[in-house]
Amino acid sequence: PVAVALLDAFGVTGKLVHVDYSNILGQNDPRFYREMVESVLGTAARYELPRSILFDCQKDLKGALESIRGAIDASSAGNPLYYVLAGPMEVPLLGIRQSDPAKRKHVYCISHSVWNDGFPQPEKEHLHRYSKRDLIESGVHWVQIKPGSGLTDSTRTSSTPAQWALYHWMRDSNEARLGWIYSRLQAEQRCDVSDATMTYFLVTGDEEATAAKLKAVLAGKRLPPPADLRKE
Repeated sequence: PVAVALLDAFGVTGKLVHVDYSNILGQNDPRFYREMVESVLGTAARYELPRSILFDCQKDLKGALESIRGAIDASSAGNPLYYVLAGPMEVPLLGIRQSDPAKRKHVYCISHSVWNDGFPQPEKEHLHRYSKRDLIESGVHWVQIKPGSGLTDSTRTSSTPAQWALYHWMRDSNEARLGWIYSRLQAEQRCDVSDATMTYFLVTGDEEATAAKLKAVLAGKRLPPPADLRKE
């Protein structure tokens, strides 16, 4: 929800061509899956995203991979594809492998998470066999930014009252969509929006997102000037 709210604030939701979700394959936690679907579909309804670009990997993995392939094959030097990777590398890599190898040089994969980058698990119940190294070797551009610690220092299961207070501006906003996003944090049971760091970087060039910077954009309607170009 926060990532799409950022795209909306910058007026670029029309450039969104693919969303895959529930992409931790294999056995899925029923409550987490239910809340994930509600967050994605609720976001799509509130920010007017076409349902045709949304793919639930638990129900339509084939469609998700075909959508990734199509987005890559439609890219060009003048129309590059920026793929924000907010999950394990399995689904992105499988989609990339279906694409035209000559088109992959127009694809920029953005990641910030050591957990996501190296998620492969040896246990047989896990389907994730790949890490970021496999994506890099596929021929795409890899863009690694700083971890999203500026948007959360919560544990994986809880947040402190002080951490929740950083997002009370959402709860108290007159904008219904922001209040709804806060309710999704409550459903998650922690105020972790760290994956939105990547989208904030994509639209601003700033890889150090904070709750205050989000508030300035989403509540204050103040768009920051583009950050200086990264030195690669």
